[in-house]
Amino acid sequence: MIKRYAISLTLACSLYGSLSACVAPQSTPPKVSDAAALEETEKQKEWVVRRLMRDNIRIYTVGAPILTASAPLCEEVVRPHFGFLALNMDDFGLPLRAAAGRTHGLGHRLQIVAVAPGSPAARAGLLPGDQLIEVAGVKVQSGKGARERLKEDLGGVLATGAPLDFQVLRGERFVTTEITPTMQCDYGLKLINEDDVNAYADGETIILTTGMMRFATSDQHLAVIIGHELAHNALEHRDAKEQNQTAGRVGGLLFDVLAAVFGVYTGGAFSDAGASAGAQAYSVDFEREADYVGLYMMALAGYPLEGSADFWRMMAADSPGSIYISTTHPTTPERAAAIESYIAEIRRKQAQNIALVPEGIEIAEPDTAVAAAPVALSGPSTPALALDADSEPKVEAIAAVRSPQSGRWIGEGARDTCGLPWAMDLRFDRGRLSGQFQRGETLYDVHGQADHKGRLTNARAGKNKLYSNVPGPRFIDVLIDMKSDRMEGSFSVDDAGHLYCRTAFTLDQWAQP
Repeated sequence: MIKRYAISLTLACSLYGSLSACVAPQSTPPKVSDAAALEETEKQKEWVVRRLMRDNIRIYTVGAPILTASAPLCEEVVRPHFGFLALNMDDFGLPLRAAAGRTHGLGHRLQIVAVAPGSPAARAGLLPGDQLIEVAGVKVQSGKGARERLKEDLGGVLATGAPLDFQVLRGERFVTTEITPTMQCDYGLKLINEDDVNAYADGETIILTTGMMRFATSDQHLAVIIGHELAHNALEHRDAKEQNQTAGRVGGLLFDVLAAVFGVYTGGAFSDAGASAGAQAYSVDFEREADYVGLYMMALAGYPLEGSADFWRMMAADSPGSIYISTTHPTTPERAAAIESYIAEIRRKQAQNIALVPEGIEIAEPDTAVAAAPVALSGPSTPALALDADSEPKVEAIAAVRSPQSGRWIGEGARDTCGLPWAMDLRFDRGRLSGQFQRGETLYDVHGQADHKGRLTNARAGKNKLYSNVPGPRFIDVLIDMKSDRMEGSFSVDDAGHLYCRTAFTLDQWAQP
């Protein structure tokens, strides 16, 4: 359209130049060759692919821990989760496929592009760049729709939540590992290429725009958005709005019929008005509830809560009208102030060791819900999940832990496998672990929880706030088996899903003199 318009102006000037005052450019810049323009086109396609990959990976790594930790709140709408994102070049539109191959080495095989921190895949050692060859003895197909075909080929095996063998091609060698999935909320995460700063839930998926990804610059604020939209889906707000809309339409229809009895044709005006009013009924309250439950979902995943209200302050700065106008959503001052009160409620429950369940919400086994401890930086601390004989999700009971119920455990080493000295000082109480881990000159805060066999499979160490600017990895993954007189385990440095410096350790119970 722009090009055609420019040509029409040129023709107008040439045809009617004697009647007009068209002015031509004065400088004579060099002409761009077709080859140079074509080369630049391919470069810009690569920029597009890099941005799309960056945003998709960020959505996945931030969102996966929230979907997993929130499984008890999603009730029966759950699925087994292994903890990696796999793509191939055929997942991109035809114009971008070659660029995806050049920028990220993608081919027609499914290739892991992201591993969720602390996930089963991360603990099993899968890495970005691994190509999927076989899963549970089923050959992974290539090409367009490969992920969907793999799900179909696995069928009921995937739905059981049982451990599966994965064979991947890593460089020039094949690697086989067993992964036991956890359960997570069965709602997809989707990125769409739109400039509007927006995110929404359609009852099945959480959708974020590229505009929102540019706006939400911190992972914490992205977690606020994902938690909010997940809450909309888990609480079935879309269905509730549709039901309210139908009720409003029926109410309006009665007035249309009544008017027709008196010979007045309304054209369905009352029905339309009633449907509109019904659709907006409780809309503001639904948004408040999504803010409230969404913050609990963040806390369950171990994300930091302090500073979450800043997202709405940023929104007010970007759109000042939201400070005063409330139609279908609360005003930004109300939302920010409410979030501060939600944080206070959650912190109070954590201090009193009360299960992190939103007030008024019931889950299948509320007595087994675990109150997640806060972490200094964003990172997952997910509850252990399993399947019972009827394949229904449940949280494994902390009360069944066969290990010391309380105590302090310490240990140190001259160097880990990467050559740095380390020391741990951990406290274990009623299934929950907390404490500090020092590696070199960097201090980490440790949080975790035990499963029913006395294993701390979800322990995670995040950089202490005071050391956030010190060079080095942000997270340490910790695996612990608790014995009657000691803790045995290992820790691994987590660098964007890559685990290295795996080091075995033993901690002894500290006896106060």
